[in-house]
Amino acid sequence: MNISKWFFIPHSIKRKVLQLFRYQIQPFMYVALGDSTAEGMGASSHDKAYTSIIHSSLKERYRKAKYHNFAKSGAILNDVIHHQLPRALAINPSLITISVGANDIIRRTKPEEFEENLYELLKTLQQKTDATIVISTIPDLSLTPAVPKLLKTYSRYKAGKLNTIINRVGKDTNTITVDMFEDSRAVLRAFPDAIASDGFHPSDFGYALWANTILVTLHNVLAPVPEEPKPDA
Repeated sequence: MNISKWFFIPHSIKRKVLQLFRYQIQPFMYVALGDSTAEGMGASSHDKAYTSIIHSSLKERYRKAKYHNFAKSGAILNDVIHHQLPRALAINPSLITISVGANDIIRRTKPEEFEENLYELLKTLQQKTDATIVISTIPDLSLTPAVPKLLKTYSRYKAGKLNTIINRVGKDTNTITVDMFEDSRAVLRAFPDAIASDGFHPSDFGYALWANTILVTLHNVLAPVPEEPKPDA
């Protein structure tokens, strides 16, 4: 290709081309951050977690894809910053998925503190990595059997408040945001078995749907799968 034409190619296409060549010679590093949902609590096995499903898909696209899950059950956003973020930065990630916020509802994190922490997390990742970053909004926990009836309205209200922050900060930092709140409302009303036996976390089916939502979102963001050379006729 004439090098002068390179400068007229849209940035999004150039990024995919560079990704394609980069990850043929070095590992594609996928990092998962967050709470028990990113860790896979409720799944029948680790490979049924949404993060593991994403990794399996990435291995079909990038032969050298590697996966690091730093998520921790019970983590709030502040925990992600202090305990998971340094580990993520140390390995030069290519893709980062984040699901956090449910424990901030339970622990009653103030919205302004949540917003300040989220800006810190996403801005740090944007400035110190070249990773594609995806953050999920908080699912509608009020639809889960484990949340008492008296707390369902509060849970739904708080999730709405924090999700408004997630969407706003995601937009301000050019972070890909996946709306799991509305998705969860549609799914749980139609498929109660999307909740695990603990009555709170996603089941294998629920995690598969979560992974699919993220993978569909990433389809046009990540570099295409290189075609295998066709054998001579």
